[in-house]
Amino acid sequence: MLLALVQLLAVCSLGQPAPAPTNQVVRFRTVDLLADTQAEPLAAYQLEFSAQGGQTKIVGIEGGEHPAFRSPPYYDPKAIQHERVILAAFSTAPADQLPTGKTRVATLHLQTSGADPPRWTARLMTAATVSGRKIHLTLTAQERKSP
Repeated sequence: MLLALVQLLAVCSLGQPAPAPTNQVVRFRTVDLLADTQAEPLAAYQLEFSAQGGQTKIVGIEGGEHPAFRSPPYYDPKAIQHERVILAAFSTAPADQLPTGKTRVATLHLQTSGADPPRWTARLMTAATVSGRKIHLTLTAQERKSP
């Protein structure tokens, strides 16, 4: 019986083509998403991150630096294997416990390959302060440099 199974596996594997060798260099990159609210306390945000050029996959999402946004933001888990994701987070903390000014709200980990260098954009969909009052903020996506 065991001999028949081994022979069957050998026959099945003979018909499989060998994987094509790849010469593409795979890199892992870290991109910080920074929100600048000036003097307004940030209580909630929703943003869209997308990557263009090269072959890019989102392989991880972390929360921000401020305690109010330290947990990873909400997102569609199926989206992180693609080049686009919508992130959202909120805090019900009082205004004096929320970040103001420039703060890292999330970090994305990307896997890139291909000859074209990756480009990415972060687009603010909405942001609010305490009591849900809509505010304006400046959003930037900045690659973290390796030491």
